[in-house]
Amino acid sequence: MQNCKKDSILVVDDSSFILKLISKVLDDKYTVYLANCINTALKHLEEHEPDLILLDIVMPQSGFSLCKIMQENKKWKKIPVIFLTSLSDVSVEVKGLSLGAVDFITKPFNPILLKQRIKNHLKLKNHRKKLEYMVQERTEEILKVQEAVILAMGLLGESRDNETGAHIKRTSLYVSFLLDEYLTLYPNPLFTEDKKRLLVQSVSLHDIGKVAIADSILLKTTSLTKEEFNIMKSHTSYGGRIIKKVEEFLGPSSFLTFAYEIAMYHHEYYDGSGYFGLKKEQIPFSARMTTIADIYDALTTKRTYKEAYSHKQAVEIMCSDGDRTSYKQFDPVLFDIFRFNHYKFNEIRNSLK
Repeated sequence: MQNCKKDSILVVDDSSFILKLISKVLDDKYTVYLANCINTALKHLEEHEPDLILLDIVMPQSGFSLCKIMQENKKWKKIPVIFLTSLSDVSVEVKGLSLGAVDFITKPFNPILLKQRIKNHLKLKNHRKKLEYMVQERTEEILKVQEAVILAMGLLGESRDNETGAHIKRTSLYVSFLLDEYLTLYPNPLFTEDKKRLLVQSVSLHDIGKVAIADSILLKTTSLTKEEFNIMKSHTSYGGRIIKKVEEFLGPSSFLTFAYEIAMYHHEYYDGSGYFGLKKEQIPFSARMTTIADIYDALTTKRTYKEAYSHKQAVEIMCSDGDRTSYKQFDPVLFDIFRFNHYKFNEIRNSLK
């Protein structure tokens, strides 16, 4: 039977006597690394990343300085630090604890007490690590459920129209590109990777409301009458209501917020000429991106009532000021990203024809 890997301890002290003593006390149970200064300790941290650190405070370069460096490093800040000190000043303890120390051991120390303190803190660290792993597993499970719900609803919409499947894939990729480019130009720390993922996934539900539109209108091969067009426009309201019903079941912190915004408002235009008359920043950011992606894809795709425009024609139409499509309908910042990178949209379109 193989032996379990030993936990490792980094001992930092400028006294060679203390280093030898602690090494002798701990060597039978732990892998012990010794450092007589902060620079050597940093080298050990980079090479070995110990499970726990015993750190002297009073050295030519204070032990506090190492704690400050560790607190600024994502990997190192979780390593428990026990201070070794001959000082009995309360303010020293307060400062050490504020810098992330988990305990203090006073010199001269009792070897049995030292070993027990180390054992307790390593046990606590391993327990915390196990909890973090369980939380990570649970988070991944929740993300899979979210993806499954969005996929199921997307497939529902896709079932009404053979073209919808490819349309929602392309539209999602167009929005993903716009979002990445926007955040490159205007970084926003509140836009986490999870938020980005949810927004892009939610684009696939922008036409979910079309499940409520009759085939005679949805699949009509000639132009819609005014009454039929008004019914077609109602797919945004239907989509919003469908998603709201799901949100009510899931609770107020639902992951479908972006999906609701996009389904409801992807036919709102920056100049206020859209379905509900919202304009500029009244329109959610997620919907403003989807509008650009949706119109480009509608122009470049063959539908029952029209032939597809070429990429060049579609870009010219979107950049013009026509009766049906005008550059004034789009968020100017997002539309600039489209105009200067429209060839990327063409690449995505060609990859998913």
